[in-house]
Amino acid sequence: MGEQIRIWQVQKGDSLQELPHEELDLEARLENWLASDIRVLSPDLLVIGKQVQTASGGVIDLLCIDRNGDLVIVELKRSKTPRDITAQVLDYASWVSDLSSDQVLEIAAKYGFNDGSLEEAFNAHFGASLPEIVNEQQRMLIVGSRIDSQSERVIKYLSSKYGVQINAVTFQYFKQGPLELLGSAFLFEPEDQLPAPKGKRRVQKTVDQLLDEIQDDRYRQVVETLLREFEDNGFILKPGSSGLSIRREIPDRGTPVSVGWFFPPGVKGWQFLCNLVLGYEAAPSPPFTASVMQVLRAYQDRLEKIPGAERVKHTTMHAFHLEQETVAEQARLVKECIAWLGREFAALE
Repeated sequence: MGEQIRIWQVQKGDSLQELPHEELDLEARLENWLASDIRVLSPDLLVIGKQVQTASGGVIDLLCIDRNGDLVIVELKRSKTPRDITAQVLDYASWVSDLSSDQVLEIAAKYGFNDGSLEEAFNAHFGASLPEIVNEQQRMLIVGSRIDSQSERVIKYLSSKYGVQINAVTFQYFKQGPLELLGSAFLFEPEDQLPAPKGKRRVQKTVDQLLDEIQDDRYRQVVETLLREFEDNGFILKPGSSGLSIRREIPDRGTPVSVGWFFPPGVKGWQFLCNLVLGYEAAPSPPFTASVMQVLRAYQDRLEKIPGAERVKHTTMHAFHLEQETVAEQARLVKECIAWLGREFAALE
């Protein structure tokens, strides 16, 4: 992408004058321009996060969502080397791919929208409801005033040989008196990198469909009883393509609290969770209030006392994994824990 963008101004007498290309701190201004109006990059994007910190300590310049509910990482090249920028954006995409729907909503809540929630902003921007399944696929966009030949070669290789959804776009700045202009060029035309069609995308399942994947009748009956217990105590079951999350709406909080996850036998979901997992995320955004945090810590203490419950070895979660046998044998204790949690949350309302 070393080619120079050239722009001419039509003057009186139908003559043309080429506008001079100027150097300035373009990439320092690009992030603000893109955050304030992402249509400069694409009308099919909505910014949901700026300077998003990853678990490994990296910082994503801009995180966007498209009309399919897929996430798009926008990274400014700045002075990074070809190896650094491609490795960095791939690392960010691998982290983003593990984000649950709850975490996407939390990132968006932290970014904030003038007209309310992500659901409202999505509807206002795309004229459609936020898809039930978000972050099924990820795309990467490297942005800069210039993309060197080595980065271009790597990007083309990843895209053409392996179908990786990665692209690059250059912006060049022109100035003629008080007139400022911005020109852009994509390495690949966006239409040439369309995501998988809806027919090939995962479909959201119902709670009954997830239960139907359980072959053991006894285990299915126990799981169905526990899920009904959650619903009877004011919790919401949110099914997805491979499992479901168990949530509770909290007053004065933009996003619900997730207190459990279920996946049919043999299915691994977000962060490789499987079977029944009860607990909560360690670093929510926005953070929990002191009263909610007190309830969740007591919930964690109760879960720890369930025989056979294994602590989830993940730094972003305070949760316990229950194997099928544990769920069946300790169903009474689990039900008591659910009922207690429901009463505690109800007392906060």
